[in-house]
Amino acid sequence: MRLLLVEDDDLVADAILRGLSAASYAVHRVSSAEAAQAAIASEEFALAVIDVGLPGADGLTLVRRLRSAGKSLPTLILTARCTLTDKVKALDLGADRSEEHTSE
Repeated sequence: MRLLLVEDDDLVADAILRGLSAASYAVHRVSSAEAAQAAIASEEFALAVIDVGLPGADGLTLVRRLRSAGKSLPTLILTARCTLTDKVKALDLGADRSEEHTSE
């Protein structure tokens, strides 16, 4: 399974890449929303893991753009923001909801 990781922090990205690679996932990493859009336009991914705090366009803008373009690529959002409002905004924009981990 090929995954797209959109994360600009090298330390965070490295830890995620190690974990996903150890679980036998092939991961392509980019560090901006713009690079993610280019990758999605030219390659197939089973899932995108997207950080909210990206340089330039943020992760939520990326999700909005993908959904507006008709892309149904499943997405997981990474964020340090943890308010209910932040979660609702991400879901409203098209992020996917995990049924296994819902704390609110």
